[in-house]
Amino acid sequence: MWKKKIIVVHANGMHWKKAFAVMATVNIARILDYLMIAVNVGRVLKMRKQEIIYIAVDNKDANWFLNELCEVGRITDPYLRVDRRKKTIETSNCKVIAVSLSGCYTFAPISPIDFYLYSSKPITTQLELIKNRYNELKTIEMHLSTFATKIDMKILINILNGVEDEDNG
Repeated sequence: MWKKKIIVVHANGMHWKKAFAVMATVNIARILDYLMIAVNVGRVLKMRKQEIIYIAVDNKDANWFLNELCEVGRITDPYLRVDRRKKTIETSNCKVIAVSLSGCYTFAPISPIDFYLYSSKPITTQLELIKNRYNELKTIEMHLSTFATKIDMKILINILNGVEDEDNG
């Protein structure tokens, strides 16, 4: 939301100048949560959470995936946040996003995706919509990094729990 504000500039404790500025209301805590900015001897290092995507057939499949990961004892990281509306799960070092084919146009990751999973559910669609589903899949795959790796559920759980493995570490 854009707001018009009056800025008063002070110099050496004296009222100096009034100016008008247009400022955007920004949720700074949310931005810093994603960027996790760390300052190191005068330079800024941006440390991002590793993003992993699950490419789901539809919203029902994405919800099934979140329920599977949220089973008790599956993820042992004490920092676990689940957002069912955005279809995300966050741990201390990773963020998993369930993206349905129909919701691919609102999907905007912060950085290229290194790991991804495909749904094992079959796609049921009308013949005239097959081309649309293919284009939606290609739209999601555009966000993958050059050397993105396809993983399975077992490797995903190991990554979320911080377990090093020859396959993913």
